[in-house]
Amino acid sequence: LDQAREKLESRERFLSLVLERVTVGVAVLAADDRVVSLNPAGRQILAEFVPGADQAAGARHLRERFVQLAAGRARWGGEARSADGLRTVRGAMAPLDLPDGRVDTMVVFEDITEFLKTRKMAINAELARQVAHEIKNPLTPIQLSVQLLQQAWQDSHPDLDRIVPETTRRVLDQVELLRTIASEFSLLGRPGELERAPLDLPTLVRTTVDRYGAGNPQGAVGVDLQEATLPAVLAHEESLRKILGNLMQNSLDAVPADREPRIVVRWRVENERVVLLWADNGTGLDPEVADRLFDPYFSTKSKGTGLGLAICRNLADRMGGGIVLRNRPDGPGALAELSLPRHHPEALLLAMGWFLAASAATPLEPEVRIARLHYEGGGDWYCDPSSLPNWLEEFGRRTGIPTARQEAVVTLDSEDLYRYPFLYVSGHGRILLADEELADLRRYLDAGGFLYADDNYGLDASFREMVARLYPDNPLVPVAADHPIYHTFYDLPGLPKIHKHDGEPAQGFGVWRNGRLVIFYTWSADIGDGLEDAAVHGNPPQVREAAIRMAVNIMMYALTHP
Repeated sequence: LDQAREKLESRERFLSLVLERVTVGVAVLAADDRVVSLNPAGRQILAEFVPGADQAAGARHLRERFVQLAAGRARWGGEARSADGLRTVRGAMAPLDLPDGRVDTMVVFEDITEFLKTRKMAINAELARQVAHEIKNPLTPIQLSVQLLQQAWQDSHPDLDRIVPETTRRVLDQVELLRTIASEFSLLGRPGELERAPLDLPTLVRTTVDRYGAGNPQGAVGVDLQEATLPAVLAHEESLRKILGNLMQNSLDAVPADREPRIVVRWRVENERVVLLWADNGTGLDPEVADRLFDPYFSTKSKGTGLGLAICRNLADRMGGGIVLRNRPDGPGALAELSLPRHHPEALLLAMGWFLAASAATPLEPEVRIARLHYEGGGDWYCDPSSLPNWLEEFGRRTGIPTARQEAVVTLDSEDLYRYPFLYVSGHGRILLADEELADLRRYLDAGGFLYADDNYGLDASFREMVARLYPDNPLVPVAADHPIYHTFYDLPGLPKIHKHDGEPAQGFGVWRNGRLVIFYTWSADIGDGLEDAAVHGNPPQVREAAIRMAVNIMMYALTHP
């Protein structure tokens, strides 16, 4: 017994020594938020993360900043920023099941502020190195040309009349290259969405082909352009022309001098997107470098800046589309696929059509309206008030569909219910619906309405219980990543995870009635968190953009599938 006790004490001393020496913070909190243990590194991190707070308050604050744990979740990980935005902490948390039946919580965390600064500096340094390298290339011929011109002038060279124009032309060519590098680097680094408008893609393609074909030094360009009636695409015209011009120039550059260039253009419409397929008869792509073609400053050509394809991808992404390159499956040459969101002017009419059958007495609105559903048991006040207005603002701006921007809250027994083709529910609380409210919700959904629920950590159990009462024969089932709701406006790989509270993957679930998706439920994603003002949670732009794109897709799907 003494040996066992001594062994146990030795192990405890060892663990205590380890906790004192590690550079990460380790805290153990009891169920009543009392700090059971906090190591020295943890005290130092909390002192900088929550200045002026005592250890207990600091540890509780850190946990609250990470997550409000929902029952049954085993573990989670994520990042949190301090209130002043100066420090960032990465942490993970898991329950500790103790022998006496108590369950404490262990939080392991580290200050990654300096790491993030160093990484950002490294990225900036690499960009600066690349820009310096590209600028340096034209400077050498400029210097040599000026020296040649100076020497010819001093020597009163007999061919001075010929040397001056030739040399100045070379200098001007290199100056133009410098201007191009600066312009393209500016395009590459410019963030944010582009203002889009409905455009006729086939017309722009024909214009591009005609313009480049007429000036091709290799002679005529054979073009096989599929004739088709396509929906308009939502795109930024100048950016789309730049992408098409780059595709055309790359195709011409890839064709050997002894071969007549030939371009084959096809189209397809899928999941509310228009896809342009552009194929050439050039030398194709080298498999060894195919995965680097979109890298900035990478080029397989002796001329050019190496920014063309990187800019094309950047512009396509900012228009809500995408671009990929591969070798043609039917012969030599490369194949580019450019996908763009289609313009959907009929979305508003489709969304409003069900009102006529649902409630002829309710006046139709000139703009799309959605509302947040109020329910008993708490919850709808947990949504930050900026979330829904931001969603509506972005939806209207990006789709061009007239949208009421102000937040609205509605109850199921309200006479205004049928003014809203789309209901939104979120929160941490429990949903309690009376039988009469369930009947109202069932009639609303069966009439063509749509319900979107976002589990803001705490909604899951009661929402599933509510759905089971609402439709006993239509349970929630997973919505696969290839479902149109993930591709209706933006082509997304699946449901994004916005707030990484836990280690669970984000999942989408749905309820179908008569072949129509009437309820869409996002779990462990917290889309609403990413829709809130950036200052609320400190979400970086790419995280907010992922949430906005998913939210736009959900709303567009609901409006176009009544």
